[in-house]
Amino acid sequence: MAYLNEVTGSHYKPSTPKTQKQIKARMREGFTVADFKTVIDKKNQDEWFVTGGFMRPETLFGTKFEGYLNERPKNQPQQPAQRIYGMNM
Repeated sequence: MAYLNEVTGSHYKPSTPKTQKQIKARMREGFTVADFKTVIDKKNQDEWFVTGGFMRPETLFGTKFEGYLNERPKNQPQQPAQRIYGMNM
């Protein structure tokens, strides 16, 4: 929570039961502190996410956490197309 507050200038409390429940659930699923920081960093680069007010613990650390973690950063180019069935695409 300290990192989220630092990045966003917020003052979320780590002691909130709902926040603790979500963080513990993701940790039980095998996610690490580094994963939480990665999600915070990725979503902090997403203008829609920031301006829409979604930089909240309940949004970041909820059921879509793994999807957020695996999103390609907005400024990262797409990977080149792979060869499929012997054809270049």
